[in-house]
This record gives sequence, C-alpha cells and structure tokens, in this order.
Amino acid sequence: MQQAAGYRLTPNKRVGSNRETIERRLESALSSETRRPVIVGVGQVQQRSPDPARALEPLQLMIQAMELAGEDAHAPSLLARADSIRVPKGLWDYSNPGKLLAEHFSAQSPETVIAPISGNMVQFMITDAARQIVAGERDIVIVCGGEGQHSMRRARAAGVELKQTIQTDSWPDVAIAHDGEVVTPYEIAIGLRRPTLIYALFENAMRFARGESHADHIERLSNLWAGFSSVAAGNPNAWIRDAKSAEQIRTVTTENRMISFPYTKLMTANMVVDQAAAAIVCSESTAIQAGVPRDRLVYLHAATDGPITRPVSKLETLDDQPAMRINGQRALELAGVDIDAIDHVDLYSCFPSAVQMGARALGIDERRPLTVTGGLTFAGGPFNSYVLHAIAQMCGRLRGDPGSLGLVSSLGGYLAKHAHAIYSTTPPESGFRHADTGAELAQLPSCRTVENYIGPAHVESYSVQYEPGPDGQRIKLFAACRTPEAERAWGTSTDPDLLAAAQTEELCGRDARIGARGHLELL
Repeated sequence: MQQAAGYRLTPNKRVGSNRETIERRLESALSSETRRPVIVGVGQVQQRSPDPARALEPLQLMIQAMELAGEDAHAPSLLARADSIRVPKGLWDYSNPGKLLAEHFSAQSPETVIAPISGNMVQFMITDAARQIVAGERDIVIVCGGEGQHSMRRARAAGVELKQTIQTDSWPDVAIAHDGEVVTPYEIAIGLRRPTLIYALFENAMRFARGESHADHIERLSNLWAGFSSVAAGNPNAWIRDAKSAEQIRTVTTENRMISFPYTKLMTANMVVDQAAAAIVCSESTAIQAGVPRDRLVYLHAATDGPITRPVSKLETLDDQPAMRINGQRALELAGVDIDAIDHVDLYSCFPSAVQMGARALGIDERRPLTVTGGLTFAGGPFNSYVLHAIAQMCGRLRGDPGSLGLVSSLGGYLAKHAHAIYSTTPPESGFRHADTGAELAQLPSCRTVENYIGPAHVESYSVQYEPGPDGQRIKLFAACRTPEAERAWGTSTDPDLLAAAQTEELCGRDARIGARGHLELL
C-alpha cells in the first residue's frame, strides 16, 4: 500500500510483492487501458438466526460475502488468485482476518491488510488498490468486512456462548494507523466522546445557522430520514425494510427513545446487525482474461482522500466543514463533471448532520435521493464496513443504469477525515485519477481551545445526553462555547431546568458564564 497524509503504514513480516514480481507485472501490462481498475464482483449477506447459539460468526459471514462476490463476477477463481486481502477492523478479535480468508479460499500468500476504525477506510483501501493496479503492483485485491453484533448481543442476553474462531498469533503484513488524535484527553475527561453527542452538536449548530425553530428543524430532519427509510424498504440487503414515516422517526417511544437531542434512535447509526460485504477489484485485462462479462465491470473514475485527524475541539466551525467541501469538489474535478452529472449518490449517513453537510459540500439539494442503501440507520451500520455495502449497492444501481455516474462519500472521525469516489460502467476517458487532499486540508485554520476555562462566553452549540434504556432521562448538557478571545471552551450542566429548556428554547448564541469544573450558567 502507498503512504497517504494522515496515516502510517506499519509493515510486519513483509509488505506487498517483492521488486521482481512488481517488475514482471509492469513488463506484462499490455497498455494503460487494460490496467484500468474495475470492481468486478460484490457480495452482501446478513443473518437473523432465530437461535443465537447457531448464528455464524463474522468470519463466516465474510466468507459468504466473498463467495457471493465471486459468483457476482461470474469468476469465482479470482478469490484464490487474490494477491491482497484487506479488512477494516471490526468489533471481533481476529488478529489477522485476511489470512483466515486467504486460507479458506486457498489463496497463495496474498498480502494481508487491516485498517483502523474509521468510516473512510473502506474507500481508502479500494482507492489504494486502484492506484496499485494501475501501476502494475497488484492484480486482484479483495476488500471484505463484516460484523455480528446482533447475534452477539442476543447471545449475551440469553447467557449463550457463541462459537468464535480464535486467532491471536498472526499479524497482517500491513496495519494502517491513524496520525493525530481523534479525541483529546480533555474531551474524554468531561465525558464528550460519544459520536451521538458530537454529531448532535453539529446538528444544533446547523439549525441555528439556518435560523430554524426547533419544531421546523425536527420536522425537516424526520422527513429527510423518512426518505432514507423508503429507500431501505426497496433494498433487499437492508436491515430495516419496513418503511418508517417521518412521524414515527421523530416521535419518542420506548422503542424509539431519545439518544441525544435532537436525535431519536431512528436517527442514529444502527450497528446491532449481522452483516458482511465484499468487493473484488482488479485490472480490466485481468477481469476479461478471467471470463468476467463486460456488463459486470464498474470502473473507478476518480477518488480523493482527505485523512486529516482533528478532534472536535479544534474544528474551526461546527455548522460547516470546508475539508468536506474541498475533498468532494476535487473528486468531481478529477472526473471532469459537475454534481448535476451525477445520477446516483450515497452520502455517508451515520447521523443526519453528516448527510446535510455532505450534501452542502457537493452542492446537492437535500430533496433529491441521497442514498442507494437506506443509510446506516435502516440499511444497517456494521460498525467499520458500511461503505462496502454502499459500494456494492452502487455497483448494482450502475449496472442497472449503464453509462450513469455514481458518487459514494465516506466519513471518519468527527467530520475530519473524508473520502469520495465516482464510479460508472463506462470507462473513464482520462483513466482513473486520484488526489490526496491531506496536505491542503492540513493547512485549514483550526480553532484555539482553552481547557478548564472560567469566565464569560457565548454558546456556540450544544447537545443533551440521555441515559440508556427505554425510559432514559436527560442527564447532562454539553455546550461548545466561545470566549471573548474567540477560543473554544466547554461548559456542562446537569440542571434539570436547563436540560428541559435546551429542547424548547434556542441556547445557541446565548451569553453564558463557565464556572468551576466547567459548570455552565446562562445569563
């Protein structure tokens, strides 16, 4: 794999192919066109075993997804010929899942790669595979991921022990690692580390910037998410296929509890699923030689990676992220198209704030379809590998609409790391094009922060944490504030009256004072 800004590649026993192999591949490349990177096969699986004790572990789900990808390509022999198997880290304990997958399919010593927990890593690995295929360094790369949290949690509740493959003595050839901190020690100390809280901060900041009332805001959000639910209802691979109305999504019930204001459970990513997906990436010439029908080929036109890690405290603004805009617009520029030419879109959808910022970054009207899966709430959010499902679904959409263009966006950290890619069944006129925007994004201004601040401030945004459980109560307010010197400081409160007011009154823009231990008092 190639080094990218914002990531470290940690080699273990070996990294990739040796120099002689690379030179042979370069010499055997027929032309630049035949080395165009294509996705030739995709597979998606999910299970709902009535008996959690009989549920398949994530490894077996990944094996099934790879088998389906081989069948989808009409060339299952590609699985045994893979020279790189890449897996996004999951909630399982396998130390080198790529090796287990290679052994199952009798692949002969392929490079194995594991990626850190970050929603942009699937696209990063596929993009890197495309770059290596163009260079002749790789021929066949498989990216595969899966989770089994649904059966795991049901088994735990029933006191059942699930069968799991034990692997602790093998390590991948390449381990991708983050550069920079995702969460600061101070954020951890005050309890601000849950994605549900931080994305709600973004959400309330956007509401204030748009000048919306609480009522209008929640109505718009629930309508947006109802649109995602309707897409999931037509997706056979979605986890929740019964369409939810906007009223169902915004109404708090014991099943749809409040998670963090303004998000109900039906507005948040759902990782309690048993799902897996896989994609086979290779050169066009390898695909044709393997017997892959041309109508299965999905070409990568352009891709961008912006893997710069910044904690929320240091983001310059909370209602708009220029890094997302730069990365997304660069992908369109590389593909030589504007957003109106994109026929199908899947925006990363962990929370509504991510979708809204993603749409704004690309200049997309929120009223157009913004997902091909149904999103992480309804299609399912298998922790670190949702984007594999988005890409797999996009491939099906593009094959059914030959010549159209599809864009998939990915997001990692707290609106800090970005990946965009454009796909089509039509080959790109200028070949596959890629840009690492990391150096440019690193130059964007960041916010000065101050810890343990005491003094006057005004509220920039806020979120309200709820205790878990069907009858969860409001327990804490977190407020991002600006000091008179424009530094960001954090205030918190457990005052019941203030927690209640936060959901009916606009706290953003209010003058406040932060006291000892971060206690927030509105003035």
